[in-house]
Amino acid sequence: MIDIYSITKALYDQIRTHDEVVQDSFNVTHSEYVNMDPDLTPWVGIYKGPVSYDPGSLGRHSQSWDATITLQVVVQASHGDNSLKCSERLSDYEKIVLDAIWSDPTIGNNVDMIEALNLEYAYNNEASESMYHQQAIITITARTSTG
Repeated sequence: MIDIYSITKALYDQIRTHDEVVQDSFNVTHSEYVNMDPDLTPWVGIYKGPVSYDPGSLGRHSQSWDATITLQVVVQASHGDNSLKCSERLSDYEKIVLDAIWSDPTIGNNVDMIEALNLEYAYNNEASESMYHQQAIITITARTSTG
């Protein structure tokens, strides 16, 4: 079986120790509630996603497994009164986090390779809110094997 905790912890360490993340004082968390406080941005959260197992080949089905692992990285930005500046900050933070992810596409030798990245965006659309708070959700798909 794949130790998904070790993979998410390695990704957490990889992102939180990346030079630009440290320099810009990002708040990086592992498996915590998604941030709802705009004052804590720049904020990054690392989360587990689905894991799909496929039996290995050559008759070693009980000892060898290939797995597709999905990890999610939430990146948040905020700005007090300007949606365009908030969006620009989010874009800057997203680039920094992507640089941190690509700095080691094996995530500390915990996966064979990152196969795909997918980005989604979410926005605070509450009319009563006095601050813009936006987030990008980076979904990482990686392959690894055991045995």
